[in-house]
Amino acid sequence: PKLATIRGDLALVQTFIAVDDGHDARGTLPDAIAYDDALAQHGPERTFGPRSPDDLYILYTGGTTGMPKGVMWRAEDAFFGAMGGGAVGSPIGTPEDIAERCTTSRTRCVPACRAAR
Repeated sequence: PKLATIRGDLALVQTFIAVDDGHDARGTLPDAIAYDDALAQHGPERTFGPRSPDDLYILYTGGTTGMPKGVMWRAEDAFFGAMGGGAVGSPIGTPEDIAERCTTSRTRCVPACRAAR
């Protein structure tokens, strides 16, 4: 209901995806695509162009208020700031470098989560 209320202010949003959380999201956003349907429509192959350091990453946080909010980071900033991309003396240049370093016990890393099917 909250999203439906501000929908008119979201001119750049082209697609709404509804996650089944016990609320009737499709009742208030009838054109929203069910998450499971959206997932089923697409295969694992990459169907978009190469990523850019300027791609935006949205991190959801409770911040100081305890209320959820989305904070936008450039993908490159998230990589270097949060994932150790700028490691002193031994910089990480690619996500694959992070995976390689995670095999040593001294490396701290951000776990990559995958939804169970």
